[in-house]
Amino acid sequence: MYAHGTKSTVGPLLVHRKSNSIGHARLGISVPRRVGNAVIRNTIKRRCREAFRTSIEKLPANIDILVTVRPHSPLQTQEYASLLRKGTS
Repeated sequence: MYAHGTKSTVGPLLVHRKSNSIGHARLGISVPRRVGNAVIRNTIKRRCREAFRTSIEKLPANIDILVTVRPHSPLQTQEYASLLRKGTS
C-alpha cells in the first residue's frame, strides 16, 4: 500500500490511497500511542470510521484508504469526513 499508492497530508491525517478491484471503498486506520491514551485513540478511530461511513457515496467506489493519524485533539465527525474527502480527491 505504501509503495504503490499515493499519499497526501490533510490536517492531522496522512491519507494513503490505492485503487482496488473489489468495487467498493475500504478504510484502514492507524493511530499510534503518541496520539494520546486509549480513550482518545478510540474516540478518533470511532469518528474516522463514522466519517467514512457517512461520506462513502462521495468517495471513489474502488479505493483503499489508509489513514495514519498524527497527534491532535479529537475533531468532530463532520471535520474528519471533510478531511477524508479532501485526502481522496
